[in-house]
Amino acid sequence: MKWLGRWCGILLVVAASTSTASADSRFPRPQSLEPAISFWRAVFSRYSEQQDVIHDDEYLDRVYEVLDYRDRAGSEGKLSREDEHLRDQEVRSEKERIREILLKLDRVGPNAPGLTAEERRIAAMFAKIPGSDRFQLAADRVRSQSGLRRRFAAGIGRWSGYREEMRDVFRARGLPTELIVIPLFESCFDLDAYSKVGAAGVWQFMPSTGRLYMRVDGAIDERRDPVRSTEAAAAHLGRDYELLGAWPLAITAYNHGRGGMARATSELGTQDIGTIVQSYKGKSFGFASRNFYAEFLAALDVVGRADHLWDDIPRREAPQGREVRLRSPMRLREAARQTGVAREHLIAMNPAFLSMVIRNRASIPEGYRLRVPESSGEARVAMAQPGMASRAAIRPIRVT
Repeated sequence: MKWLGRWCGILLVVAASTSTASADSRFPRPQSLEPAISFWRAVFSRYSEQQDVIHDDEYLDRVYEVLDYRDRAGSEGKLSREDEHLRDQEVRSEKERIREILLKLDRVGPNAPGLTAEERRIAAMFAKIPGSDRFQLAADRVRSQSGLRRRFAAGIGRWSGYREEMRDVFRARGLPTELIVIPLFESCFDLDAYSKVGAAGVWQFMPSTGRLYMRVDGAIDERRDPVRSTEAAAAHLGRDYELLGAWPLAITAYNHGRGGMARATSELGTQDIGTIVQSYKGKSFGFASRNFYAEFLAALDVVGRADHLWDDIPRREAPQGREVRLRSPMRLREAARQTGVAREHLIAMNPAFLSMVIRNRASIPEGYRLRVPESSGEARVAMAQPGMASRAAIRPIRVT
């Protein structure tokens, strides 16, 4: 394992003027959030998945160390199970070591004689932080964050195939198209993403919220469909904005909830996102919620400079396809027969299908908009809603 350079030299600096958010009054960049924005830019575009950044979870520019495991990774950039276990142990050990230094500084003071060079370095990080208990508080905020450089780039490659259609969805609702970067930091645009708490798909909808806008049941989970979930996200974000009145609040509400952000603005008497991030102490307003808007701005910066930050991102272009709305429930085998499209191809084009549909144990439900290739033949018209002309029933789309 290699120990990398000190905090003042490691964070990636990307000029704010390159961001579409920097000159857009809808997406203000409070000076107080710049350290967090810079930190997340580095996580997304500089630090490897095999690097762990040990940092303060409130003052993100206080980076204590970066642990580097890249020299242990195999040809695919992954560690063995044994090395992953060792990594976990070393990260825990390093966090505890930093915590002990902070507690020592709390006991003896930042100017005590006999401090080591590292202890003086860490003490200097908090020179402008007020409060005699600042080191004791910091000891409880030591956190680790793995880099995402490769995963984020892969996500941009997948996202690029859907980008224009996603923009069209947001434009149709009169919403800022910049919002389509949210799935990049929510899931790295992984269509198969599932969180530990049950969120799914590129937009990471929870089941209860997803059911407000999409079909989510034992046969179909449209959270897994990047087009359907984008339509849902646009509706949800639009409603957040209507109720909260500012895009930083609406974006943060995507993580923290409308009610939580309404309470924050009410308690603090402000809509300023910088003030809310610094001062709101709501019980569930934790690290993820505090950083959500900063991650959004960082993602905009990174996407705007992706061609400069990566030599070559493999871009996955979505092929052209069509949709047909089923007029009655239909098993996958029958849908393949009527459309003349191979079962495997229909599965690939309709990521909302769950195993019950895939294994032909449940029907594709009535009303479902089935995706088929442009060349699937006129047999698909037989599945259109009664009374609709064939061209009206089949809408051009972009799919993967």
